[in-house]
Amino acid sequence: MREKISVKYNGKEFGFFAVPNTSEEFLIKSEMANLLGGWDNLTQLDGTLDKFYNKHYELNSKRFGESEFSQKQSRLNELAQISPDKITEEEKKEFETLFSAINDNPHYLNYLKLFNDKSELRTTAELLVLSDGTPEDVELRELSAEDMEFLGKEAKKLFRPFRGKSTKT
Repeated sequence: MREKISVKYNGKEFGFFAVPNTSEEFLIKSEMANLLGGWDNLTQLDGTLDKFYNKHYELNSKRFGESEFSQKQSRLNELAQISPDKITEEEKKEFETLFSAINDNPHYLNYLKLFNDKSELRTTAELLVLSDGTPEDVELRELSAEDMEFLGKEAKKLFRPFRGKSTKT
């Protein structure tokens, strides 16, 4: 039996399979392409994401040097892994300073915007593909963007694939 999650919204209970199987992973990618208007658009989004990240990387490599940038990036990742209830004020300040130094550029900001858009797109596709058909009187495709956003946020709190899944497809 497959594990399921349930999200209550507007007096109704929405059911979703918790973990996609191999064919559902493909269907999620396919649904992302459909939502964007085709595979070409999804491929273009991926290419644009890569372009912005590469420009961000090049900018920082030139600004700091390859080695120093790598060290800053590693330290930023270390700090990001610290639990919010265990991080010290000094570490918070160091994180903010490093984050700003590395990521305060238009290339990263564009990358981040597109990354977040793609993440939301994936969540919507996951909701559509992994729905178990409940409630029977609701068609997910007819829900508003706000309703889908709420369902996605609640699903992320409950289980994978909705939580922290990479949008690299």
